[in-house]
Amino acid sequence: MKNGKCIKAKCPSTNNRTKYSKRLIYSLLLFFAAGVSGNMAADDYADYAREIRNEIWAWDKPEFKNYALPDEYQKESAVILAHHQEIKALSKNKLRVNLSLNFSMNRELYYTNIDRQTVKINDQVALEKYSEIAFKEEAKTQGAMRSNEYRLVVGIRIIKPDGSIKEVDVDDEAVAVTEGKKDKKAYQKLAVPGLQVGDVLDYFFCNRLELETQNVGIQYFPFYDQYPVLTYSVHCEISRKLTVEYASMNGAPDFVRSTNEDKDIVLDVARKNLPKIESARWTSFFRDLPALRINILNNASKNIYKPQSARKDGIYKRGDNLEKQHLLDDAINFVRQADQPVKLKLRTQILMKVKKLTKNYQKQHPDISQEALADYIYDAINFHIRSLSSSYPVYFPVLYKELLKDFKIPGESILAVNKYGPRMSDMITDDDLAYGFGVNSQRYYFYPYSLYQTSFDIPYAYQGEEAYIYAATTLKGSKLKYIDVTDHDIRLPQTRSEDNKSASVMKVTFAPDDPSTLNIDRRTEYSGQLKLDVQRLLGSYEEWDKEMRKRLQIEKTMEEEMQDDRHDRKYVDDMKAVFEKRRNDQKDSVKVEIEHFHDLPPKEISTYELSALGITPDRPNAQYSVAYSLDGLVKKAGKNLILDAGKLIGSQWTPDANDRLRTMNAYIPTARMLIWEIEIQIPENYQVQGMEKLNKSEENACASFRSTASLEGNILKISAEKNYRTSFVPFTEWNKLIEVMDKTNEFYSQSVVLTPIQR
Repeated sequence: MKNGKCIKAKCPSTNNRTKYSKRLIYSLLLFFAAGVSGNMAADDYADYAREIRNEIWAWDKPEFKNYALPDEYQKESAVILAHHQEIKALSKNKLRVNLSLNFSMNRELYYTNIDRQTVKINDQVALEKYSEIAFKEEAKTQGAMRSNEYRLVVGIRIIKPDGSIKEVDVDDEAVAVTEGKKDKKAYQKLAVPGLQVGDVLDYFFCNRLELETQNVGIQYFPFYDQYPVLTYSVHCEISRKLTVEYASMNGAPDFVRSTNEDKDIVLDVARKNLPKIESARWTSFFRDLPALRINILNNASKNIYKPQSARKDGIYKRGDNLEKQHLLDDAINFVRQADQPVKLKLRTQILMKVKKLTKNYQKQHPDISQEALADYIYDAINFHIRSLSSSYPVYFPVLYKELLKDFKIPGESILAVNKYGPRMSDMITDDDLAYGFGVNSQRYYFYPYSLYQTSFDIPYAYQGEEAYIYAATTLKGSKLKYIDVTDHDIRLPQTRSEDNKSASVMKVTFAPDDPSTLNIDRRTEYSGQLKLDVQRLLGSYEEWDKEMRKRLQIEKTMEEEMQDDRHDRKYVDDMKAVFEKRRNDQKDSVKVEIEHFHDLPPKEISTYELSALGITPDRPNAQYSVAYSLDGLVKKAGKNLILDAGKLIGSQWTPDANDRLRTMNAYIPTARMLIWEIEIQIPENYQVQGMEKLNKSEENACASFRSTASLEGNILKISAEKNYRTSFVPFTEWNKLIEVMDKTNEFYSQSVVLTPIQR
């Protein structure tokens, strides 16, 4: 004995008794768990669902019994008569056994979210929207004797114009949808039977979660909808042992706070006559639309990650007792906790590999600039981080910071917001922030969410956005020195339209055997953010890997590296099969690209090639060429041919009535420029009439469109350019953008007539 405690190495008999006791306890726990599991199985899901439905249908809420539609809403496609969300979040202590067979007490979260709506269906469009519902009934994640469980109940009733109510048997009518090789049930899909125009659809989703190792996630309460809302209300009951953080955004009403008899937090809000959104195109919902956003955190749990700066139980409102600095501290502490001496084997291997590659590259390029070397390091991390079983975003700032330090590259560690997310003044979680780096205030680097993201391009969502520098270094002699950067805010650079360009050259001929068919040879070069769609659609991991190995000067191929690793060797054939399938499927992707471009399927595809992926500094632009035949742009009118020449630039956005009534600002992904140079070979013995209608021009501060047409011999040349000059258009200037779109569509609708030459 030492200090009254048994030293296990000297007390074997006590050790044996302890092991026996643990085995006995473990056996009893397994027996108890089996009993509980059996009871849960007996407590059939159908019985559970029936109980929930009876409870919710019995709500004493007058708004769910009023089906009358005010006269001013009679012409709406649909009207939400009532919408109510009810949340209960309870925190309870629960006894658990851990891996070492010791008991532990943990605070777990029991969460229920009921979302119920009644909707008046006024036309066929709304009927199609609401006639099908998909959902997942149950799910469970489990590991190391820890689990999170999820259950969903769906209830649906149809109220006919005569007042009769028909409840849909969801459990019987829903069809299981399977996925994967083993046809595992993925979710349920239900076509609502008997729903008709003129009916009222009364439906709800009831989510119930038992969470041991994770939080609920952010809840979003919008004070708007696609359709008018007559009444909207929210009621929350949240355990006083939980942490509640929320923000009221863009003029949304605040919660009315109170407590119940158990002294738990109660939050209520209700509003009538919410407006509908006229148009959702290029909308940043978090920036312009009223909503409450709430985060419920089980910070008392021992099994859920929380930063050192996490708040204790209670309620915190953004701009009140939840400040910007609290959330910045959460994010900074998160990365600092990960920024310990790197112990994970894979991360260590990545550091060593990137360091070795960079040293060799630096030797071969002794005059390389700090920005260019930072580009190389970024690409090397992007290449090797794919080997991590989980490409967790926090690994990027940890690895990148360490490597910049090793190569004496000064820079700034930054946190930035996303223009499609909350402003810094509205954020309520560090998840609203992205980690990045600045080098000499010239280059900014973010975690490569896309395989094809280039080091030197700021993702469009962060361009021009607020950022916060939380750490910075400068080079003093041969050493890096940290700089105090407290409360140092910046705004990230924004690209111009000429930085994000799509330039197409098209050669068009009429098929000799059938002039109603066009043969088109189209070659396009994409730069900046306009590369992304073609890269994702037509690129492949195989080509990306080859190009990155060339860029990083890695001599071995992927296959050779896999053959050298005894663990990976057995997957070589699988890898080859995946790459072969992708090559075989590429023609289908090309067909999708052509159909998306013209709104017409190709008749036949002759050749295609993505000759440059556009992922490296020496080849920054993506280059794509395709040759195909197309029907649908030429009509015969007696001996004449009518060519829809304007449609050769590809399909264009046509603003509808709702688009023109826009009352929200527009957040276009980026400023951009689209260029078309088209040469149409006119068949022999034909002449062109009406080409002057292809000359169009509209220009203002927001955008421009210009087109010209000329005839050189038998070649009709068309030049067109559409320029989105800014990525942000305030709603007060929206009409300027519409004017340019209208001019573009005027051009798009123009045809020329080819008539036989009379001899």
